[in-house]
Amino acid sequence: MSDDDLPQNTNRDSNSDSDSDLPTHRLILTSFSHRRGPLHPSPTPGLLFDVRALPNPPKPIRDAYTGASKPFRAHFMASEAVHNRVADIVAAVRAHLDAAHEDGEDKGKGKDEDKDKDGDGGREVRVGVRCELGVHRSVACVEELARVRWPAEWHVEVVHRDLVQRRSERDKEKRTRRVREEMGDE
Repeated sequence: MSDDDLPQNTNRDSNSDSDSDLPTHRLILTSFSHRRGPLHPSPTPGLLFDVRALPNPPKPIRDAYTGASKPFRAHFMASEAVHNRVADIVAAVRAHLDAAHEDGEDKGKGKDEDKDKDGDGGREVRVGVRCELGVHRSVACVEELARVRWPAEWHVEVVHRDLVQRRSERDKEKRTRRVREEMGDE
């Protein structure tokens, strides 16, 4: 396959053929569950956000959709509290990226926690968004953060750590026992 066969990337200015316009840093947005333990590797200091206090949509919506689905996000983002919290997270991440950019210009390198592990001169900033199960609120928030127009030098990666986690055998057994007890089978 030649370069001419590849579809045009609409995220970048097509007038520039320079590699200097390509992202040199990574912004990693991760949703995760409080129940399944801390995030590894840890988020960049100051960029761990807990959204468990945000209102959950009604149970029928949660049962039908995950935070990655548009119908769930539309209902979730309709709340003023959710909208304000996402705006606060965006502002905090932007402030961190701006500070990292200024620090890099002043000193010629970034802070240790922002250095890219690949040694290619780029930076890596990790944002963690936590809710109780890592399936609805945190996923929806990360999806909304991914839609934000971040500075061009930052490549955005989305990771949903617990979105497809299977229920543990212990949890399945507990639920089965409880259902049987409710039905009077045991």
